[in-house]
Amino acid sequence: MKTKSIGKIMLPALSIIVISLMSAGYISNLPAGTPQTGPVKLVYNYPAGDYVKYMHTNKIIQTMDIEGQSMQVKVNSSLGCSIRSGGTSGNTLLLEIRIDTLGQTIDTPQGYSGGAIQSVKDKSFNMSITLSGKETDIQDAQKLVYFIEGSGETNASQLFHNFFPDLPVNPIKPGETWNATDTSDLITPTMSMKTITNSFNKFEGIEKVNGIECAKITSDLTGTQTMRTETQGMQISTSGSFTGTSTLLFPLNEGYFIEQNVSARMKGIIDVSGQMTFPLTMETTTSTKMLK
Repeated sequence: MKTKSIGKIMLPALSIIVISLMSAGYISNLPAGTPQTGPVKLVYNYPAGDYVKYMHTNKIIQTMDIEGQSMQVKVNSSLGCSIRSGGTSGNTLLLEIRIDTLGQTIDTPQGYSGGAIQSVKDKSFNMSITLSGKETDIQDAQKLVYFIEGSGETNASQLFHNFFPDLPVNPIKPGETWNATDTSDLITPTMSMKTITNSFNKFEGIEKVNGIECAKITSDLTGTQTMRTETQGMQISTSGSFTGTSTLLFPLNEGYFIEQNVSARMKGIIDVSGQMTFPLTMETTTSTKMLK
């Protein structure tokens, strides 16, 4: 089969892989490893009244080499959401999540598609996290199903299963560093994905943002990611290793993060039904910022 023909067949399927990786969160949260003592204790405690609003943007550039022919897929997505507390139970914080906006565009050699996803606008669901940010119950998000043009049906669990940056469990002090490992598993009706992230974390110090004192935590990230899915009758497996950096700003008193930025580069292999393999490179830039 000629390369051009292979590309025409594979690009729609591979676009779905890129979208799935984007929706699920390319890199897992800041791991919860921590030094033993320190003066700053960071915990989640969203207000029960007014919503805290966020804008989350994600840009992916995936380059594939199919029998010597370079092909590129670009995906841009945005998520606007509002979050407030539904109460606490021990170490668990119940959250009410409302999706304000959701959109995605995909640009391939075969054309441009996507746009706003209106079906989920103003839809809400509940989920719970620990006071340090670990997602503990996201089943309600799985009930919020929507359709992505060029990809198919999915649900809100892909958007939020790693939305909240994890915090150190114990107090930390400026200048302290620690290593940690975090494993994230995501299973949906159409795909499964596992991400293992190793991080070297540092509490850089206190930084004022719009008059708010925030703890600034930076991380150097390395890890692996594997994903399996079926599309257009083909079993597709993607695996690779990544490196990246993350910066988190978390206020000392408010109880919720105000900004996280992650950039990463993944190099790996795509396997199609055990019949063909080819290399891929993926550049990801993610930003989540609280809206004023």
